Amino acid sequence: MEKKSLSHQFINLVGSYKLLFSSLIAICMAGAGVYIYITPSTYESEAVIQYDMKTQANSFSLLNNDENAVTEQIKSARFISEALEKEKNLISYYVTQDYKTRESSYASPYTITYTVLNKNFKEQLLTIHELSDKDYQIISTLYGRSRSKPGKFGEETIYNDLALTITKKNKVPYISPSIYKEPEFSCAIQSPEYLAQNLQNDNQLSVTNNNGVITISCRQQSAPLASQITNALASHFVNATSQVTDAPNETPMTALNQRIELLSNELAATEEQIASYKKQNEITDLNNDNENSLEVLTDLQLQKTELEMNMSSLDNISNYLRKNRDSNNSMIEYGAISDPEFSMQITKLNAYYTANKTSENSSTQDNEIETLKSQIAERILNTRKRTALQLEKINGAIALTKNQLATFPDKANSLIALDRKLVLDKKVYDLLVEKRAQMIVSGNFLTENTQILKPASTNNLPVNTPAWLLLCLGLLTGVSISTIVAALLNMKKQTKISQRVELNQQIGIQFIGNIANEKKNPERCEESFNDLCTRVLLKPETKMITITSSVRGEGKTYIALNFSKAFAAMDKKVLIVDMNPFNPEVADNFEVTPEHSLADVLEGKCDIHDAVSLTSFPNLDVLVSGNLVAGVNSLLSSHKRNDILNDLRKHYDLIIVDTPGTEQQIDAIPMMKISDLNLFVVRANTTRKQAVINAGLIKTDYDISNMNFLLNSVTINKSTSTKGNAYRGRYRKMETPPSAKVNKDVVPSFLRKIALWFY
Repeated sequence: MEKKSLSHQFINLVGSYKLLFSSLIAICMAGAGVYIYITPSTYESEAVIQYDMKTQANSFSLLNNDENAVTEQIKSARFISEALEKEKNLISYYVTQDYKTRESSYASPYTITYTVLNKNFKEQLLTIHELSDKDYQIISTLYGRSRSKPGKFGEETIYNDLALTITKKNKVPYISPSIYKEPEFSCAIQSPEYLAQNLQNDNQLSVTNNNGVITISCRQQSAPLASQITNALASHFVNATSQVTDAPNETPMTALNQRIELLSNELAATEEQIASYKKQNEITDLNNDNENSLEVLTDLQLQKTELEMNMSSLDNISNYLRKNRDSNNSMIEYGAISDPEFSMQITKLNAYYTANKTSENSSTQDNEIETLKSQIAERILNTRKRTALQLEKINGAIALTKNQLATFPDKANSLIALDRKLVLDKKVYDLLVEKRAQMIVSGNFLTENTQILKPASTNNLPVNTPAWLLLCLGLLTGVSISTIVAALLNMKKQTKISQRVELNQQIGIQFIGNIANEKKNPERCEESFNDLCTRVLLKPETKMITITSSVRGEGKTYIALNFSKAFAAMDKKVLIVDMNPFNPEVADNFEVTPEHSLADVLEGKCDIHDAVSLTSFPNLDVLVSGNLVAGVNSLLSSHKRNDILNDLRKHYDLIIVDTPGTEQQIDAIPMMKISDLNLFVVRANTTRKQAVINAGLIKTDYDISNMNFLLNSVTINKSTSTKGNAYRGRYRKMETPPSAKVNKDVVPSFLRKIALWFY
């Protein structure tokens, strides 16, 4: 049951976010296709060797009779580099055409031979541009910088660490025409050591041993280079194991003695390296050195603390003497200065204080007191300078000790690596000596028979990951990402109001209707306002409606404007009052410029008749709030409030009040208290559910009656409309024809006033 619900949730998610799923899946599939197209192909070459493991008298069986010892020896970087040293040209040819790079040993029109001039050479990638039949230009990138050098075909050119000779083939191979970008020929030259390191680090070499049958397989982006490396390893292995076949019986013993002697020299070199490293880094015993450094650091920290306390004590003395210049004693803590002279000065100063208290001639003693204080202050200053220098010296010593402590882990790791190598070499040395003793006692000098059963050949079939698998991974990735993104969007959407059912959960606030999305359902939008007019007409006692919402942008003004137009189109006199001084938009939407406002009426500058502005729509007038000094309180506290509201209720069939959002301002709440009907606008898929909860709290806390939810911007599918709930007919258009509009600019003000009350 749980799996079924999860599958249904996934299906609903896909149905709700079809565009998202299709877009992300298409992007991931396209990414997989691009990866398949631009990724260079990988080729594998394989060689098979027969290896007889009956003897112990060769360089591979001396260490261990286990099959893994042979395979690990072949895969070692040293064995690979020795095998590749015999190869002349370790070079790979490539061609880049239409943004795709592929191996081009056959398609390349050039043949390159080279000589390495520097033993530290590792790798060089070269791009060849043909300038003419005789000239070319080499381009390479070194340390992020592009370098180039011209040359002539058939002549040697020194480039970086290589002596290159590039010649053109007599017959240029056929290359298919380019679609986007002309072909660009390049090559990669690698040293045996660098190539051996890459083979080992990138797991490009595989060696297996099955009962004496060794299979060597190598993967490279160049098929000829893969077969070249595989054959080199196989030949080197056969040559190394076949050296004892034609030799006399004492040859294995000689080889073993040479190996023991070589290992002995390596042991001595390692011990010398360890001793040199310890001497260079002044290491005797890491643990003792570390403990000594910690003790030194602790002592330095204690000295620093003591000096800082002395400095603080000096500051206290100085501050005390400065703040208590008129005091009759100086018995303070002065332990920071321990010299006798300072103690004598303090004692003398106290004596002067005592004498000054009882003596009549105090002016002379005051001068002497000031002199002593100056001497004491100077001594304190000198002591502060000496203490500061000592602190600076101590801080330097602490920093140096911390740096020494920080280097201990690196030193320890280096010593551990050297010690590990020394221990392993000693074990191998002991094993070789034991093998030699066994050979001497048993006299076992059998030879072995090693041969290549199947040499490596150039395999032009790539072994890349199958395209169908990469496309499936792209599809799976697209579905996964789409599901995650859709789930997050759905979670975010669940925090928003989207339909009436969610509004019905708020107890105490009724639902009055939907307003369809004008862009997606323009006809249904007009019908929505018609339905709203019907609901208001069913409540004949409704003369004043306040429209508000939680925040700005949920459609308060939009609904107020269109609702007023729809109601006025039914020959009803409508007044729309803009009580949103923070974002007034009503007058601008009706293209009117009011001469007066409600604020002017409250201040006595004009009456309510002059404050009302006519619009180009019949039966529809506008009243703006203006600059209310105290906001809505200016209207509530005015003695004209009841007269103004009664006059407006008397002369208009409906008064619509547009107010600011309730979360930012409280101006809407007083207007809701004096209104007959209150519409709280909720925008579908935009308004948070918490805003609906806050609306319920406002209704409860302020005891607001006749509060109704109006769901705005609802998307109504055509499939939901049936013959039973078809449209009941379109009402008159909200936009009246230009011929029916009133040109308000040519109407005198006194006629406007008459029209307001007698129209």
